[in-house]
Amino acid sequence: MQNQSLEYRLKKDDFLCFVRIPKTGSTTLVCFLDAQFHLEEICPVLVADLPVASSESLAQYRLFRDHFDYDIYQYLPRKPVYITMLRHPIDRAISYYEFCKRCSNTGAFDQYLREAASKGLKEFITHPDSTIRIRNCNLQTRQLAAGLGSRHADPFNPSHLEEQYSDETLLSLAKEHLESFQFVGITEEFQRSLFLLSYTFGWYPVTDYQSLRVASAKSKKADLDQDTVEAILAVNPLDIELYQSAQMLFANRYAQMITELSAKYGSIAGSAELAASNSDPPLVSLLKHYEERYAEHKPPAITELDFDFLQPISGSGWHRRNGAYSGLIVTSTPFRWTGPGIQSTLDFPLATHEDLIIRIRITNAAAPDILDSLRLSVNDHPVTLSACLRRGTLAVFVGTIAQAVLKSERPLTRLTFHVNRTLSLQAVDPSSPDSRVVGLAVQRIQIFPATGCPKPASFADLFFPQTRSAWRATAEFLQSHLQPSEKVMAPVEFTDLLSHQFRSYAQPFLPDASWVVVRKGFLAEVHAPSLQNTLETMFPVFANEVFVLFTARSDLNRLPEQDPHLRSFHALWQQRQDKQGKTQSQSSVFAKISRWLSR
Repeated sequence: MQNQSLEYRLKKDDFLCFVRIPKTGSTTLVCFLDAQFHLEEICPVLVADLPVASSESLAQYRLFRDHFDYDIYQYLPRKPVYITMLRHPIDRAISYYEFCKRCSNTGAFDQYLREAASKGLKEFITHPDSTIRIRNCNLQTRQLAAGLGSRHADPFNPSHLEEQYSDETLLSLAKEHLESFQFVGITEEFQRSLFLLSYTFGWYPVTDYQSLRVASAKSKKADLDQDTVEAILAVNPLDIELYQSAQMLFANRYAQMITELSAKYGSIAGSAELAASNSDPPLVSLLKHYEERYAEHKPPAITELDFDFLQPISGSGWHRRNGAYSGLIVTSTPFRWTGPGIQSTLDFPLATHEDLIIRIRITNAAAPDILDSLRLSVNDHPVTLSACLRRGTLAVFVGTIAQAVLKSERPLTRLTFHVNRTLSLQAVDPSSPDSRVVGLAVQRIQIFPATGCPKPASFADLFFPQTRSAWRATAEFLQSHLQPSEKVMAPVEFTDLLSHQFRSYAQPFLPDASWVVVRKGFLAEVHAPSLQNTLETMFPVFANEVFVLFTARSDLNRLPEQDPHLRSFHALWQQRQDKQGKTQSQSSVFAKISRWLSR
């Protein structure tokens, strides 16, 4: 492979298969791989279910990243593009032992492994039961050579293939397959492995990641006694030789990447010495390479975007998707946490000929001050955001991206989200098994023209609960009387129904607003001075158990004086004022309400 470029351009009909060897940093790498594909392109089929899955059903996916072995090709219509990570056998053995020892799964084999691990590392490695030892014995070689690694379908019984291969044959096959892999990484060189992987496929070069599923307290190679070290080496001679071959392969490809980057983007001082010393290539060169590969796709410039994190990500600083999935059915709305750093980026091919509106929905925050600290820059220019919804750690932010900001030398528009800090989810909730360091949970990003072009149909019903009768009745009344020139102050859920006539009532009310829609159960959100002025200058014309509608127009019938929904609003407003101790400011408002009720 050294005589040709390392770069590979995945085709639409390519299958990308990650031969996922346990305890090689695979969980962390899977998060990076998942970000490159739409959720519907990621195969949900597990190893144990491969034999019963049809090739037609598997052919609809592009990424295979369960604990598959090299032999997955026999289940697919054509051979996949392979990638993998290898780890030093001693480090892998320690990690696997720690994993089995602390595993809390209740399956019979998990309990069996946990019991075996409780005896100690050396005893675990030399366990007399072959079903345990086989997982510590040349696993990387066997998994890459002939599909002998995973065995999830029947963990207590060795594969019938085990006796068909000699050690010499296994090692020869594993080395041959490794040479044909489009990417081979080394766990001990994880950041450089990510650089090489990004370069190979033209992906955003990620530097901000968090290693996942790592033991909080574990044995270290330096702490092992000589007998234990020798026991691990004794059962892994093939893996030792394979790992050395993988190290050499990785070093050669990494050096070739530096040479290719230097040829494309200018001299990197002493590139040969740089490769030999394992120094990193300048990140700027990798970013230029990514942008060049991005431009190759010639994505059409867009003015409308509805990004819900089901799609692939071009950017950095995002954790894996959150959300419950059953096959391809999303059972809860997906989102991504920002983190582990304080900056997260997304690249989009935005058009540059007009101002754009951006709307960002946040479903959670590691802490309130982190939510307060959110800042957005577009192509390194700050964009002012205002919160049109704040309910605890739920928020919707809106901003205008000026046309001048959109123009850039890059073939893309880069959005950068900044927060003041990130926190471990376990620091927020000590009982949480999730150790990720996070900032904000971003659920959706929408971009659309500031003027002229209406939002696309896909934006409808993002927030508005059409299935709730009180909400629907309120919207129907409003839309039946609303005139094109009139503006409305309302909860953020009405955004999509009212287009550019809408403004959140969490902000000071527009002086020329003709309507105010008040949600009774969320009076704390309403800008109090503005609502007080509304009660002085407008009249209620509609109410139900959820809302009261006020208007400045005189051509509509006012609510009956004894309307129970209006009375409940009166009571709630009084409670809010009482809580804030504003007895003096209440008087004029309550006098106005009393006048309504006494008519």
